Amino acid sequence: MSEDLRSECIFCDDIRVASGGKHILIGIYGGNIILPSLPASFQISLWVRIFGLPLGEHSFQAHVGGSDGKFGAVFEGSAIVQDDRDPAVFTFERFPLHVETAGHIAVTFSFDNEPAFEVGNLRIGNPVPQSNETSANH
Repeated sequence: MSEDLRSECIFCDDIRVASGGKHILIGIYGGNIILPSLPASFQISLWVRIFGLPLGEHSFQAHVGGSDGKFGAVFEGSAIVQDDRDPAVFTFERFPLHVETAGHIAVTFSFDNEPAFEVGNLRIGNPVPQSNETSANH
């Protein structure tokens, strides 16, 4: 099934749901995340759309893991597809992660016990040294 699916994954700080069901994504990470130091613990949110799921109810398992293999989160549940023209939308809000080293965070999904496939990833850059210099405004 995974070869028939298309996905989008956005990493952000938080997700809110407005009236009418619109999602508000706050603090979107464009290509990487630079943490002040490593190792680090922080909270992150995911907004995922999966296109191409067949009609009906599907069980899923989502895994968030890193290139160092030392952190992760697992989410399980079900999704009902009522119109195959629409994507299934998944939100995972402000869950904790711990990273030891630079590398990447990868998100994989599996539906109905089929093999998992990657829906997105985010690079974890090396920390930027903090400057001890201060500047005065004139």
